[in-house]
Amino acid sequence: MNISKFALVVSFSLVATTSFSQNSEIYSPFFFSNPEKIESSKGYCNNAADEKKLWTEINKFAKSFLLVVPTIPPEQKAYIQTERNSSNIKRLESILSNSFYRMNDLYEEVSNVEQLSATYLKHQAQLPLGKKMEIIGRTLSNITNENIEYDDMQRVSADLRTKGYYISVDDLRRHWAVKHGLKRALISHLICYGEKLN
Repeated sequence: MNISKFALVVSFSLVATTSFSQNSEIYSPFFFSNPEKIESSKGYCNNAADEKKLWTEINKFAKSFLLVVPTIPPEQKAYIQTERNSSNIKRLESILSNSFYRMNDLYEEVSNVEQLSATYLKHQAQLPLGKKMEIIGRTLSNITNENIEYDDMQRVSADLRTKGYYISVDDLRRHWAVKHGLKRALISHLICYGEKLN
């Protein structure tokens, strides 16, 4: 390999590594080091730019989660659906404690948040207040579940790893923290719109 080809390969590797490291963690809209940081107590409804900032940050979080966290294997999704449809109480109780079941719900909820935030951003200028409040409510309903309790994250992560599915405890904790911050931010967002109606 000549020097110019070698330099090109090294350059490409560095760019790929940098790009991967930037995209290899779940994005937080609340980090102090984040120049786009949002405040959970601010309503973000005073103007279109404010509103766009909040929903852009929500969308960045959801997209980063879906990029970092592996999808649920199809055979596990099929198993979960079969057990959910079972009329056998013991089978239903058993699936509720299954790590893949809990991770599947968490993943689906973040997917919903990504779609809702994308819809909000795409149609922001045309959305009437009632529709905005509906999307806020739907987003809140997707982030209020305690799919995996904070104290159980270590066990769930370890259990999933034994099944060939890798999600770190740090990723679960970051998701939990961002989700709680977004819940407060969206409640403030709703209150802000409610005050405008008076």
